[in-house]
Amino acid sequence: MSSLHTGGATAATAAPEAGRSPAALARVLLPSMLGLALARTGLIVGSYGSYNQTDLGIYTDGSMLATLAVMGVLLIILAASKRQLRRRTVTLLAELCILVETMLLMAQAAITLDGEPHGDALFALSMLLSLFSSGAMFYWLRRAKGCSGALAAIYVFGALIVSEVFLEALSLMPQATALFVAAAGSFAQLACLFLAFHARPLHTLNAQEGPHTYFGYTRTPVDDKRFLVSTAIGIGLLAIVIGLLRGYPDGLPIAFSEGERLGYAGLTIVVSAVIVYFMARGNRRTMTMGIWVVLELLACAALIAYAAFPQALGHGALFATTVNALMVGLVWYTVVAFESHGWRDPYYYALAGWIVWLGCRGVARTGLLVIYPFAANDLVVNAVMGLMLLVSTQVVFSCCLRDADSLRQLPAEADAAPAAAGSGEGAVAGGAAMAGSGSGAGASAADGAAPLDALHPAAGPSAEEIRASVLEAMARDDAPPSPFAAAEGATAPAPNRPATAASPAAATAAASMAAPARRQAGPQFSRLMGLDVESAPVATRQPTLARGVEEMGRRFMLSEREIEVLTLYALGYTQKRVAEELFISPGTAHTHIKRIYAKTGMHSRQDILDYLEAYGS
Repeated sequence: MSSLHTGGATAATAAPEAGRSPAALARVLLPSMLGLALARTGLIVGSYGSYNQTDLGIYTDGSMLATLAVMGVLLIILAASKRQLRRRTVTLLAELCILVETMLLMAQAAITLDGEPHGDALFALSMLLSLFSSGAMFYWLRRAKGCSGALAAIYVFGALIVSEVFLEALSLMPQATALFVAAAGSFAQLACLFLAFHARPLHTLNAQEGPHTYFGYTRTPVDDKRFLVSTAIGIGLLAIVIGLLRGYPDGLPIAFSEGERLGYAGLTIVVSAVIVYFMARGNRRTMTMGIWVVLELLACAALIAYAAFPQALGHGALFATTVNALMVGLVWYTVVAFESHGWRDPYYYALAGWIVWLGCRGVARTGLLVIYPFAANDLVVNAVMGLMLLVSTQVVFSCCLRDADSLRQLPAEADAAPAAAGSGEGAVAGGAAMAGSGSGAGASAADGAAPLDALHPAAGPSAEEIRASVLEAMARDDAPPSPFAAAEGATAPAPNRPATAASPAAATAAASMAAPARRQAGPQFSRLMGLDVESAPVATRQPTLARGVEEMGRRFMLSEREIEVLTLYALGYTQKRVAEELFISPGTAHTHIKRIYAKTGMHSRQDILDYLEAYGS
């Protein structure tokens, strides 16, 4: 987490705290949440016309497409470098984006007061505003890297609610006045940045209740990664629908009446508050099936309203703009999820999220604006929106159905696991039983609330039972020989080694986690998105692995020195290099590594990497 802009080493290394009061969480979240809300407010006022209408047409999606071209170049640079930006660089970039956003809003206010068209100047200012306002939002999203899923939802949708309150107030002002006020608000982000710098980092906090995995319907970080792929595809497809809805039917902006504007803001705030409530209370499907059902229903409501009130398009635009705003929250949340799972720099994931979400939306919107005059046909537009809506949701739901199928298989697997354990044929993948004690997500398929206490393994298998399950898995899976085997004579257990009988509790936990470990994203996509920790450069792997190794140390009761040794060893350091880095003798390093293998029941570096990849933080 070294790339985060945090308030000192003590705070950065503080252990997560569960059970904090809502008031305490609010005090810590408020500076960053307010900063994110102000950054979005500046963008909406300057490039969307304060949502007095769906947008400003070409000055919104057209300028955003030009901005995304610049973002694409930055994305390629980050992908090629494979580096994490330094903390000081991140801070300077955030300050630069905030200051430039402020100046651009003031320049737009001056042009508005002038009364002349200045179309080219407004387009250029809107493009630059989209770039630097997005950069400010990227910083505030970066601060949420590594926090729990429930806390991430509270953070992003809370910021969305605050920004909607600001926008509703600004929509009542003349545009020039709204731009000046938005500029002042943008400048106030510097104060938020100062307060956030001295507050605890968000990743050291936990919401009082709620799921810890980002897609709480899933059971392991491996499932989370797979669901990230489906979510990204669904976002791109639904963005096409939103682009068409916001300019229905000819691509031009749709104006709001005062009632419609108030209805849009109220609906967005209410739905966002409901999402926050259910995530905080532990509903594990809120950010999977729940939010997609809501988005689908609102998009369908927009289509129906457009068809029912062709002379009052603002009725349909009310729902279309609500979908657009809620998609902002979902994209924010997904960016935080990618940042927390992948080893690439957080800006990489923010840029990629913007390109997928706003790129698809902008292409659809500008395409409609260009094509409609030549082939005006509302039925075709409706059919395309219906198709994209169907496909986008089905991509996500198919992922949920696969998880449901695996959950139905758990009883049979759990029944088979004790028998396999008793015969010496382990029934779990390496480290699988341990996932139940740290994934933060329950394996229950039931809907509804599940308090955080229920998601932790208070009544789960003991350390000895877990260790027995791991040993059985190692014997069965023919684990690769230890890197120390050739040089130091360390050998893996013989295939006919007697297996320690695991309890039904350990076997059940092992069986429940075995299936997800086999369903990982393809290697090419994993490398592209930075979800494969083992292929990351050492300098960028270390922040990603550190939390997983620390959690692994707590689970297996490793000493502080053993955790330090394990961190370097998982990064690929040789025994001699570990000794040099920690200023200890090679014999001492060798002893620590032998103890790590003994405590964890693992026999090779690959076993450790597989465990961290499948069940680490």
